[in-house]
Amino acid sequence: MYRKARKNAPGFDKIVSDSVARQRALETQSDAVCVDAAAEPSAFALSKIFSHNLSDTEQIELMSRLGYMLGRWVYLIDAADDLHEDCENDNFNAFAPEINSPDLCSSLERILETTVGEISLAFELLPVKRYRNIISNIIYDGLNQAQNKVLSKYGGVSNEQPL
Repeated sequence: MYRKARKNAPGFDKIVSDSVARQRALETQSDAVCVDAAAEPSAFALSKIFSHNLSDTEQIELMSRLGYMLGRWVYLIDAADDLHEDCENDNFNAFAPEINSPDLCSSLERILETTVGEISLAFELLPVKRYRNIISNIIYDGLNQAQNKVLSKYGGVSNEQPL
């Protein structure tokens, strides 16, 4: 599957491999890498993939922003989900410095909700017609459900819908 994907979209392979290399280098630098810097390689990769082959300047900007924020969210939710396991196994996790904070859950919730807010803002500005309901469902319901599932590990979740 990888060879087929690489053949059909060679630009994507370069984007992903460069981002993986940047992520690996970043995670070996220090345990004190800030969350924003840690999420950047994933965010950058999806930004480039989402805006690939577009010609309209406004669509490029919006799709790039949507991809960036979605890539950021994916990185952040994965880091939040793996936090305890990463700390037990002495693996890098950008949230590790906060693991004993009494505000961990609210901090995770705030950063994830802010990111979802940016995703939804970019999406709402796009002239999406085809599959709009499906994409909307993923952004407004799916991301929230995944977030609630992960945050339940840290003492609960808000009863409010963030969006």
